[in-house]
Amino acid sequence: MEKDFKGLSQKIFDQFKRPEIQEQYGVPGHEPGDIRTCMVPMKDGISLNTTVMLPKNKGEENQWPAILIRNPYIALADSSLYRFYNLYGYAVVYQEVRGKGKSEGDFMAWDNERSDGIDTVRWIQSQPWYNGELYLVGSSYTAFVHMTMLEDIMPDVKAAVLRVFTPDFRSALYENGVWHLDMITPWIINTEYDFKEDRLFVDKYSQVLDIRPFEQAIDQVMGKSYPWHQQMIASDDPDSGFWADSLWGRLRSLPEKINIPVLLIDGWYDPFCPGLLDMWEKIPENSRKDCAMIIGPWVHDCVIQEGCEFSMPHGEILGEDGSLGFLDWLNHVRFGRRPNLSVLGKIRYYIMGKDAWESVESFKVDKVFGSRQSECRPLRFYLSENRLTETPPSPGKLSYDYDPDRPGSFWGGEYYNNFMPGGIMHQPKPFKRKSVLNFISESFEKDTEISGYMELYLKVASDCEDTVFIARIDKVDEDGKAWNIRECASLMSRGQAQKVSSAEEKNMWRLHLRFWPGPWIIRAGERLRLDITSSNYPAYLPFGNTKETWSKQADLKKAHNTVFAGPDTYLVIQSLS
Repeated sequence: MEKDFKGLSQKIFDQFKRPEIQEQYGVPGHEPGDIRTCMVPMKDGISLNTTVMLPKNKGEENQWPAILIRNPYIALADSSLYRFYNLYGYAVVYQEVRGKGKSEGDFMAWDNERSDGIDTVRWIQSQPWYNGELYLVGSSYTAFVHMTMLEDIMPDVKAAVLRVFTPDFRSALYENGVWHLDMITPWIINTEYDFKEDRLFVDKYSQVLDIRPFEQAIDQVMGKSYPWHQQMIASDDPDSGFWADSLWGRLRSLPEKINIPVLLIDGWYDPFCPGLLDMWEKIPENSRKDCAMIIGPWVHDCVIQEGCEFSMPHGEILGEDGSLGFLDWLNHVRFGRRPNLSVLGKIRYYIMGKDAWESVESFKVDKVFGSRQSECRPLRFYLSENRLTETPPSPGKLSYDYDPDRPGSFWGGEYYNNFMPGGIMHQPKPFKRKSVLNFISESFEKDTEISGYMELYLKVASDCEDTVFIARIDKVDEDGKAWNIRECASLMSRGQAQKVSSAEEKNMWRLHLRFWPGPWIIRAGERLRLDITSSNYPAYLPFGNTKETWSKQADLKKAHNTVFAGPDTYLVIQSLS
């Protein structure tokens, strides 16, 4: 997993030589200057390896605003990637977090980042080259480290760009009681090996996937204990002490305290996106008018995934390694320039199939189409045998068998780090797998934009005490090729579930599944497809179909699952023709 830092750094620099970039972002007025490396002491005596990159002094101009970057991914980054900020008069403070690279101490995920970050800011404030303006930029864990301390240092912070992380971290791990296996477990393995050993990662992750019960799998394979991981997999309840108290509870309350210009960036196919959308809604209105959000057709790295066959020529706007996205916002705040890539007070988002960008204040149902809201209408599709119909069908039922020892998989989706590629992918043909129910609509008569939160109302049953239902929505081209739009999962006993009494079925439930937004254009002649099943591995850990907590399940049972058709089983989509 080698990365050509020198080549990428040069690409970043070279883009600012292009006339169209200089017209939008300004002609660089500075040159890179001194590079200083030092060990910055923390209050407990540990010192962290820190590189300071300054612009070259011009006359009496020898104090600079500082951009702080704190990084645990030593094998995936390099300080040289951030020298482009010097071109526009920013100093860069690049620090390897505790226990990583040449920094002292032990790396313990999540711990120490708030206190180490605050100590680093205090050190920056004491430097003679610092002019009193601090800017924060980060992605994923490097955004997390800033979120942990943001409310403590906001008087100095003039702006922040936060990508692909959410203050409500639990929302990216759990979905209606279903654990996103591809999220945190492989991340632990990768961070232990500094993302350097692909073959070693695959070997270790494969071992983890084979161990039941799952609660001890990562500790057993890695040969050490991860108490915080144990607590995460044992704490589905958002109001449990683990999520409500200490670090995570403090972080969850961050959005309401935001009072600086913040740019949030995420991708429609990143698992942190729903949590970041929720953060946007919770920023106070008087602060949100000075903030912005960008959501593109991207996976976790904020790029269109490698090998994507779906055409999106205008989908990439952030520049080499995201540099334009970061710089655009900082220059907007610092120099008062109108941002090129975002819209103040709004979410700028990409519409798949239209290859276009729109802006909206919110993705709530009553605001999802902005000024076009009066033209919005909900589309309701009822589930019938093999079909999605716009008229209620006669009652019926469809069943399939789910064997957790032989889980099925899908391509594409909102994944972070697993063996299956995420993003938009071509889907398998329908009616080929006995463990999947497929429902397909009639062809659309005219071009239709679907957006907002999609809702699926199901009546289901199982011969097991509990089981999982997974629903996926696809767009089907006129030639029959299907592309994934959205996915949602729920335990039968969760997802706003209600037990239903029935003489015919002893274990019947009503489920309400909510898909998060994913704006698409369905062209005239194209169709929608809904797939319902009980596994998508390794995106989700196979559920053992017992009442026992998922992480403690050792003996997995086969399930015979049923979906009931009729007037109370349907899919609702917000649409604009």
